[in-house]
Amino acid sequence: MSKLQAASQTSLDIMRTQSLVSLIAHEIEGTIVRGDIGPGERINEFQLALRFQTSRGPIREALRGLQQAGLLEARRNRGVFVREIADAEALDIYEVRAVLFGLAGQLLAKRITKSELSALTQLHRQMGKSVRANDPVQYFPINLAFHTMIVSCCGNATLQTQYSELVKKLHLCRSQSLSQSGNLKTSNDEHAALLEALAAGDPERAFRAHAAHVLNAKARFCALVEAHRRSSETVSSAEQQGSPSRAKPSRDHRPSLPLRRSRPL
Repeated sequence: MSKLQAASQTSLDIMRTQSLVSLIAHEIEGTIVRGDIGPGERINEFQLALRFQTSRGPIREALRGLQQAGLLEARRNRGVFVREIADAEALDIYEVRAVLFGLAGQLLAKRITKSELSALTQLHRQMGKSVRANDPVQYFPINLAFHTMIVSCCGNATLQTQYSELVKKLHLCRSQSLSQSGNLKTSNDEHAALLEALAAGDPERAFRAHAAHVLNAKARFCALVEAHRRSSETVSSAEQQGSPSRAKPSRDHRPSLPLRRSRPL
């Protein structure tokens, strides 16, 4: 084999490896987005290697990329795990996402086509069917497609990239927030306001409606976190009072409530 042939073969091998790494990363990301792998769960490198019929090298390279994207984290001597996003970080993400989504709506209102508006309207109708069926599993991917289309059609590639990275992190908790009673209908009613602003071609109105939609989602998330905190404290209190091995506390020494573990709900 000549030096030129060897160099060409090496380049081809590199391209194949990079394509495989991208495919593996995409598949792992999909399992996280769908909720197939939950926060705090360990990624099994051996199973991935068997699934893709490859060595662990490409697997680990794909995992490193997802760590850099903020979806995974390496724990020393334990492996790689799906990140557990703290409540405070999720709230920070919601605030930045509100501004970006508001800007996407503002930009899209200036340039939206009839076909784009028609497609968004169709997605809205599909979500309406999911709401009436009380089916959050069906609603969630359509809701994601609706938001993704607004951002992808706004004409700003940088905005689209930044928004996508934020949304990937929120997938760890947002689907459960939407699935709470009444939230599906509320969310889709807000989508109607987005469509009205876009159809009117009003950039400022569109910015307000799109930003408000995300901030309302943040409020729903906060309510869910608070409900979980109260429930955890109630259960803990009941366990303390009902334990036969625990002596009744005196007035001068009462047990403090357990610290709440901060994680997506």
